[in-house]
Amino acid sequence: VWQNVEDPNTLVWMLAYRDLAHRTEVWDAFRADPEWTALRQKYPVPVSANIFYLSATDYSALK
Repeated sequence: VWQNVEDPNTLVWMLAYRDLAHRTEVWDAFRADPEWTALRQKYPVPVSANIFYLSATDYSALK
C-alpha cells in the first residue's frame, strides 16, 4: 500500500490476479465477507476507486 504524498487521504495499492474471472471471484467474496460488512457499517468512509487493468510489456522483467 502506498500513500499519495500530495493527498495523504488517498491510498494506492496494486493487486494481482490470474485473470479477470479470478478478480471478480475474489472481490465478490471480499464484499460479502461479514467482518468487512461490519467494519463498513461501523466506520463509514467515503470511498471511490480508480481501477486500472495492467499487463506486463514484452520487455518487462515480469515476463
